Order: sequence, then C-alpha cells, then structure tokens
Amino acid sequence: LVEGPSDELIVQKAYLQKYNKLPIEEERDVITVRGLSFKRFLEIAEKINKEVVVVTDNDGDLKAVNKKYENYLGSKIKPNIRICFDTTVDPELTIDGKKYNNNTLEPKILKSNSLSKLNTIFGTSYATENELRKYMKNNKTECALKIFDTQEEIVFPDYIMEAIK
Repeated sequence: LVEGPSDELIVQKAYLQKYNKLPIEEERDVITVRGLSFKRFLEIAEKINKEVVVVTDNDGDLKAVNKKYENYLGSKIKPNIRICFDTTVDPELTIDGKKYNNNTLEPKILKSNSLSKLNTIFGTSYATENELRKYMKNNKTECALKIFDTQEEIVFPDYIMEAIK
C-alpha cells in the first residue's frame, strides 16, 4: 500500500530493478491508498491474514507515523503486516522563502542519488539540489515516470528496499 501514484511507480521500479520483474508478475499488487483508507485496509488484512506492506513518508514527524500505525508497530507487530518508513527526519528547508518538507519521497530519492544522475534521468540541468527539489516537488508523477523508465541504476531509500524484501 502506497500513498500516491508517484510512490506506486517508485516501488514498482525498485522491485523491477532488484528482481528483474514487476511485482504483478509475482502476483503482488501495489495499490495507491489515501488517508484513513490505510487503516481500513490493515484491519481487513489482519482479519483475513493477508500479507500487506505499507510504504509511507514520515513527513518529518515520527511521532505521528508511530501513532497512526501503533497497532502494527513495536510490541503490536503482526506477522503479516509491515509498516515501512524512513526513521530519519531530515531538517526542513526554506527554498525561495517557502518551507519545504524534506521528508517525503522526492527529497529522499535525491538524498540517495546524485544531482547529476537525477539531472540525466529527468533531462534537466539544475545546478543545485534545491532547484532540483523544487522541480521534483512540482512534477512528482512526471519524475516518477522518468525514474520508472530509465535504464540508469537508481539507489532507492532503505525504507523502500525494506518494503520490497
């Protein structure tokens, strides 16, 4: 279960890169779920003992993520349910006078790869990481599609690699 279409593409690409096949080829679905639906999916998965992995951003607030998934973490872990998120909170940035959340999918991908590699993949020529951050934030799905389509080797954040294990 992922948060949006760009997350879905990135998880599928990570899986493809690691296993040389898409998740669907092994009867694994990557499903985009929004908001409170995560909890409902997890409640159902728990009842029917279906294996589910949640891939989510920490959004800079580990307390909130831990609270949201408290019934599936720590001593309450379920054998068929895994919650995967980055446990590192990177500092919030200010770009062009606006606050920028550095704890979502796009900045985590930038953190794992070089500016030049991502410029190559996106067909851009940004001189700074902040310029590329803005581009990625404003073009989430387009960037995810380019990552999905690239032949370049991508380094995916650890929490995504944990999810596809």
